[in-house]
Amino acid sequence: GETYKAVWSIQFLLGTGSALLIFKISNYFFRPIVGLLASLLFTFYGPNWLYEGTLYRASLTTFLTVASCYGILWASRKPTIARIALSATLLSLVMQCRSNNLFLVPVGSFFIWQTISNQPKNKKVLISLFTAVFILCSIPLLYRGYLVHNHVVFYDQGGPETLLMANLPDYPGRGYGH
Repeated sequence: GETYKAVWSIQFLLGTGSALLIFKISNYFFRPIVGLLASLLFTFYGPNWLYEGTLYRASLTTFLTVASCYGILWASRKPTIARIALSATLLSLVMQCRSNNLFLVPVGSFFIWQTISNQPKNKKVLISLFTAVFILCSIPLLYRGYLVHNHVVFYDQGGPETLLMANLPDYPGRGYGH
């Protein structure tokens, strides 16, 4: 039979990384015992377990979502150009992986805006950098969608229905044709 050691290894690494990031995020807001409990409970989330021979994007989406949330927290602690750019890149990757996470973009931008309020002269520059990096990282896939479908699409052909349909665990990542 076929062996799926590479698929299982990748899913194991993504699940482990997600659990560690949940621990770090929980430690940001609570005590370490809460972080340990949160990461332990998170290990029982379905995509952290192995699928049988298929690398679904659910484990990647989960990892990127948790990584982008941690990236936003990390950038807000000590806002540097590199941290802001990395958090915007992670947020763009989440949007490209699962476009129904659209609400995370204004929430992340607002959180960074609020936390860097003690640096008024750099605030506009850092938010502009965040926005520019997010847009620049999003352009290639948006342009590809335009080339494939001959009109502007939101990462796939589904349009607004993607925001609803993409919440299904078996959503294939493309819109349903009518």
